[in-house]
Amino acid sequence: RSAITKLYADFQPGELVKIYPNTEFIYREYVVMQPLQRSYAITEDRIQRMLSAGSLSGLYDEGKVNELHTMLQEYYAARGWDADGVPTAEKRKELNL
Repeated sequence: RSAITKLYADFQPGELVKIYPNTEFIYREYVVMQPLQRSYAITEDRIQRMLSAGSLSGLYDEGKVNELHTMLQEYYAARGWDADGVPTAEKRKELNL
């Protein structure tokens, strides 16, 4: 076990090897492409349905929803993703995907 730990700790990127940040691992690309993509996304239609059903009585704050949407878009842009949270062509090229 210590030999494996040492190999991992001593690992260095090289000409044929690149270390990617965990946030950029193919997991995101895989998740985005799944059929349930953004099934829990906050959409206007979903909010209206929940308001009609009374599910959000006292909880819904339109200002907060708008703020969260803006924050989400800023996060996507910082990661190199488009407005839907999908990595851009440039980002996929950078990650050799």
